[in-house]
Amino acid sequence: MLAGRFGDTTGRPYIEAFVWIPSLRIMGAVSFLVDTGADSTVLMQLDAARLRVDFTRLKKTRINTGIGGNSTDWIVPATLLFSEPRVKMYGYDITLTIAQPKLELETCPSLLGRDILNNWRMVYDAPGNSLNVEVIRCDREHPLS
Repeated sequence: MLAGRFGDTTGRPYIEAFVWIPSLRIMGAVSFLVDTGADSTVLMQLDAARLRVDFTRLKKTRINTGIGGNSTDWIVPATLLFSEPRVKMYGYDITLTIAQPKLELETCPSLLGRDILNNWRMVYDAPGNSLNVEVIRCDREHPLS
């Protein structure tokens, strides 16, 4: 079972993933906000900057609609890995959205969308301070023991 967490100050649900973007030669850990309203997973500008995304190398775009209206963002093939400590690693090959940097979005967390969440069964227990995920489907899994 994967374990998420609730943010200390926001109370928002987060889960950690290792992100690999082969075309940009980027890899690193990202804390994703679990967002059942997001169609797809989005790397926001704080994490893009931390991972040193070179925006000049991004080519393919997609128009996305959110609360702030339409935005033209980039898309890249990526792999997200989630780890069940000392048990198993689960991998998902997705089309990752990289958000266009905007002043009004500069503090927004990266979003884990339904492209991943639809493969899971979650127990969201805010009063108990636990977020547990049972993986139903994944593209690949690897034992860690």
